[in-house]
Formats: sequence, C-alpha cells, structure tokens
Amino acid sequence: MGYTADVISYDPTDIIIQRHTKVPNAGGYDWSVADVTSFPITVRLYFISTRHQREYTLPEGEVKQATLGMLCEYGTDVQVSHDAFDTFVFEGRTYRIYRVGEYDDINLPMDNYAVECDCGAV
Repeated sequence: MGYTADVISYDPTDIIIQRHTKVPNAGGYDWSVADVTSFPITVRLYFISTRHQREYTLPEGEVKQATLGMLCEYGTDVQVSHDAFDTFVFEGRTYRIYRVGEYDDINLPMDNYAVECDCGAV
C-alpha cells in the first residue's frame, strides 16, 4: 500500500478485468472469456500523450497503439502472454492490455512497487 495507493487515490477508477485464454478446438483454438475477479478493482487510468504512444503487434498480426496507461497495486492479477490477454471496459469502450511491467520510480520506497500497463481500445 502506501505511496502507490496514494497515487491511485488521486484519480481512482473501478474496473473488472476479463481474461481471454486459448482453448484448443479441432486443430485450432478459440478464445474463452472469464472475469478475473467478481468485484471491481481500483486502478488509476491516464491517457498517454500522442507524442509518446508505443505500438504493439498482436499475435494475430494487427498493429495497435497504446493510448491508455493503467497503474495498479503490486500483485494485481493482470496478464499478457501468447496464450492469454486481459481486457476491461472504461467509459463504454473495451480496452486490451498490451504490456504489463513494474512501475519503478526513484521516489518509491524499495518495498513499494506498482504495476504499470499499456492499454489500447479494441
């Protein structure tokens, strides 16, 4: 908790994360969807400047730009891999999480990490 909770509390947003996982189907696969939690989690969402947007190539070959950043508490269950990805709804639009990483800042205490994600509308 601590510093990260303070940063999130400046502009909190409650979301429910949905996990999409691959399910084998007749030599190919389908995507199965399930809620990661049955209750909303509190995160901080912020728009990424158009001058600093990163591009991501999805496994399906589509190129997307990250337009939204998400900051959440360390240990939050978010996932991006070849076999699974997460989405959530914000202001009526569905966003896909493209990257999950540790948010590190020299001002953060050593025992207080946060999770930072790059997201884009689908």
